[in-house]
Amino acid sequence: STLLIGANILPVLLQIGLYDRFIEQATLHRATKIGDEGQTPKLIISPQSAAIMGGYENYIIAQSTFHQLLLSCVPANKIRMGKRVLKTCQSENGVTLTCSDNSTYYGHILVGADGTHSGVRQSLYHRMSIDGRLPPQDQRVPPIKRAWLVGQTRPMDLDELDIWMQHDCQLDMVIGKDRHYSWTTHTTGNGAVCWAVLHCQSDPPSRSNDTFRRTTGRDSEGAETMCRHIRDFSVLQEQSMTHELTLGFLIDRTPKESLCRIVVEEERVFKTWYDRRIVLLGD
Repeated sequence: STLLIGANILPVLLQIGLYDRFIEQATLHRATKIGDEGQTPKLIISPQSAAIMGGYENYIIAQSTFHQLLLSCVPANKIRMGKRVLKTCQSENGVTLTCSDNSTYYGHILVGADGTHSGVRQSLYHRMSIDGRLPPQDQRVPPIKRAWLVGQTRPMDLDELDIWMQHDCQLDMVIGKDRHYSWTTHTTGNGAVCWAVLHCQSDPPSRSNDTFRRTTGRDSEGAETMCRHIRDFSVLQEQSMTHELTLGFLIDRTPKESLCRIVVEEERVFKTWYDRRIVLLGD
């Protein structure tokens, strides 16, 4: 739901002329607080040492805001939305991309996402596998491992924000007590709060667990089910709080269109990231 951006990305924003607009919409990140469920913070991490070494301070920005910022730099006629890649085909002169709606695109090079569900990566690996050029480690299908639920509240006023109303970004991380959950909350510059809940699959995994049902795209039904289960989870408590705050407080103030559940595969590193005119890029 949010992005932490610092010295590795900010110089690029300077080069493309987005730095000033980014600073206007982002929130300065001063510290990360970590604690157990229902308790006050046990650990506070300051990013100042990284800022001194890298030359830039860290900022928090809502992912949707950053997305719109990048889109504003690209002519609208050069953007195609709602496309799903089915097949790629390389030749000596270029590469052709075929989508699920039968549309095709041709270019000299193709830059695709490197994620497990990336259509470009899947097509690339399929062709390399047929040709006998795909390394064995890239042929393994990873088990389902984690489920993310992310959301962003509507902008709230001072009374609603309560302890979250800070001049700088407040980033809190909570480790669940006796359960396979952890969750974070981040304040933003416009009064909204971004939040994320991570559910780690227990070992051995249970394929009947609906939380880890394999899905593609937005999973509205799964998001609502997970919301009901996590409503009573407590955020980090501050001594100045007059009452306990839970994730349900944030869920009730999160529009449905700002809520998304994502099933994430077991973390792995693919060895193959390019082949001739196709290259894979990720974060």
